[in-house]
Amino acid sequence: MESTPFNGLPAELTPFVGRRAETENLRSLLSEQRYILIVGMSGVGKTRLSLHLAGMVQRAFHNNVYYVQAGTLTTQADLIAEIASVIGAPPTNSVEGIALKLKQRPALVIIDGADAPDLGLAQLASELLRLCHELKIVVTARGRTHLAGERVFTLGALPVPTPDFVEGQGVDRALALDSVELLVESIRQSVPAFEATRRNAEDLFTICRLTAGIPSYLEAAARAHGVLGARGLARTLSEQSLTLDEFTSPLLRKDVMRQAFEQGLKRVEAVDRSLYLKLALFHSPFDIQFAAEVFAEGDVGATAPSMARLVDQSLLTAQMVDGEPLFSMAAPYRHLALQQLRSTDGADAAGRLLREKLISHLHSAGEEWFSESQLPSVQFLNRYTAEVTELLDELSRTPRDAHLALNLICGLRYYWQIRPVVPWPRARDWINAALKSTHIPDTARLRALQMDAYIAFYENDLEEAGAQLRLAAALAADLHPEAKDLVFGIFIDGLLQFGRGELAAAERSFRQVANVAMAGQRMSDQVGERYWFLAMTLLAKGDLSGAEQQVQEGLRFCETHGDVWGRAYTMWLLALLLLRRGEEEKASRVLNQATEVLLAYQDRTGLTLAAQLMATIALGRGDHDFAARITSTLPDGGKRPPMLIGEIDMRRLEEIKAAVGSAPFKHQHLATHAFSVPEAISHVLLQKDLQEDSSQRPKLALDPAGQLSAREWEIGKLVAEGLGNPAIATRLVISRRTVEGHVQRILGKLGFKSRSQIAVWVSERRRTEPAAVQGPHLPKKIGGG
Repeated sequence: MESTPFNGLPAELTPFVGRRAETENLRSLLSEQRYILIVGMSGVGKTRLSLHLAGMVQRAFHNNVYYVQAGTLTTQADLIAEIASVIGAPPTNSVEGIALKLKQRPALVIIDGADAPDLGLAQLASELLRLCHELKIVVTARGRTHLAGERVFTLGALPVPTPDFVEGQGVDRALALDSVELLVESIRQSVPAFEATRRNAEDLFTICRLTAGIPSYLEAAARAHGVLGARGLARTLSEQSLTLDEFTSPLLRKDVMRQAFEQGLKRVEAVDRSLYLKLALFHSPFDIQFAAEVFAEGDVGATAPSMARLVDQSLLTAQMVDGEPLFSMAAPYRHLALQQLRSTDGADAAGRLLREKLISHLHSAGEEWFSESQLPSVQFLNRYTAEVTELLDELSRTPRDAHLALNLICGLRYYWQIRPVVPWPRARDWINAALKSTHIPDTARLRALQMDAYIAFYENDLEEAGAQLRLAAALAADLHPEAKDLVFGIFIDGLLQFGRGELAAAERSFRQVANVAMAGQRMSDQVGERYWFLAMTLLAKGDLSGAEQQVQEGLRFCETHGDVWGRAYTMWLLALLLLRRGEEEKASRVLNQATEVLLAYQDRTGLTLAAQLMATIALGRGDHDFAARITSTLPDGGKRPPMLIGEIDMRRLEEIKAAVGSAPFKHQHLATHAFSVPEAISHVLLQKDLQEDSSQRPKLALDPAGQLSAREWEIGKLVAEGLGNPAIATRLVISRRTVEGHVQRILGKLGFKSRSQIAVWVSERRRTEPAAVQGPHLPKKIGGG
């Protein structure tokens, strides 16, 4: 019996939404690989993606594309019979019988839902591929089949509009995300006139976040929307009073997510299941080192095999970030895992372990700020923001823990300035909640009031800062405070005087900080910051030589005490002084060095200052284009401390707009609006570097697909080798900032979302790499050398 084209393939009755990068990656893989396994959790869209792929490659296989539904099959005999039926072969119970039909011409067989443990798929596929030299097989499953040579393609959920994304990149960009697009398109199946607007955007974003970007849940949410509307659906999902399983398609098995979850756990070992339930306590993507530290007494070697088996069953997903794998659990699986964990005797103990380790890291981050641990501590806090936020929320509102919360918050004094994640910092909210406790010693209460005033200054809330400082001073009058508390109070008073423009009084306060008797006291934090603000005060007064003296003393202090972050701020100030002296080129080099560090720390406040100063230098050179580009990276509005320095006055933004004209500024703003502040600054600086390169040397050859420059191709290959940005920068003798910018540019050009997609793409093209790209390429060293 002759087969019909696309035998067994169901028709695609609704538009295929998103997954552009995934589709292109799979097409590329299929051109080189004979056996591809698409793995992912239930409901993530494996079936739909495989069907879409089939439609795209039908001509390449002369219409010999076959689709086998294996979801209801349980044995290898069932699978062989089903394949024979789909390809139009005579009934058979042998692999050879199928092979007689398939080896006649090039063919693609898609086996969908091969999850039953007794299907014997690996053995069957291996035999078919051996007997049929022009056959290719694509399998979708929740776990690995462990066929030798299988190429695994992990399919994750669709990106969702997180609050950080919406605030940093805007509503319009968020509405264009695949998860929102799928939700809207699914709603239109029953309400054709439905439109996503700014009015309903926040409700749509909430729905997408609460479905975790899982396509089957987004489609279920669209059905629920017909009953509840966007506002009602967002509210009921937020209140967890609605289960989307009840709105899944009637064609799907009920409670399919729970069944897939339970089947996956059955396929791993008991030790893996125990670890998995505990890992559900993580909100954020986590690294294996911290997971092992919390739940395996630091034994990474014992944890790694369990993590690998959990990834194999799609219970965890892994993504390479700067060469390091980060693991995460899909929201529905996490919900189910937490339910199971809470029903066990070990739930409280696991929670305590995580809490204790987080508290330990927060203590260390505060105590070791002036050390080589500074940057790793910042990176840890940035990674586990959700866990830290939850912990400090709980501690600050629990009377018996309020004192501990205040100690941690005050210890992280500098970290709150970096503001790594919107809506941080919340420190003032935590302080105010903790101060309601009656168990707070007066000394701790004094420090908390001072800290509140300090943060209020950085929020440009001078009135509230003054009120809190007066409360602290009144309390101190009845105590015998330690010298460091006295010094901190004087320093904050100086900040407020500086903010109000009372420069003579501010200078006296900052100088007094250094003159307070400090015998036996560790005063490095107050003294170090004093150099910077005293220099700023003298600069505002026009005393350049006095300001320069303070900057030089501040640099020596930072180097002595290992304050890399503080040194970057002081280097920024040095660049400003050099600019005042007319040494523009030297100022640019010093500013580049400071920006490198601020990018590593993801310090949005410092990077905003750096971008403003870069724009000022560019305007002075007449480079209005770069001024527009770098200014377009700055967030609109926001609370910033008063600085009283013309070069970084936010009114310069309007001056730049006036100098450049509105059209170029709008164009550049749109070009950088897809990035966070650090990413946008990296992107703009990279563009500038590339423009300078192109003006100084011949254009370089392109990669095999004609999309990447030679340098981008070179960096892409190193990404494919698993190197992180620091290692790539060292290998190529260029700055980390330049590497980060190149990686972002590659992602943008290829439409990818992750480094792993770059790695797959590069690996498929290395065999055809042109000689021009293989040849030597001398990089230009960027910045401060």
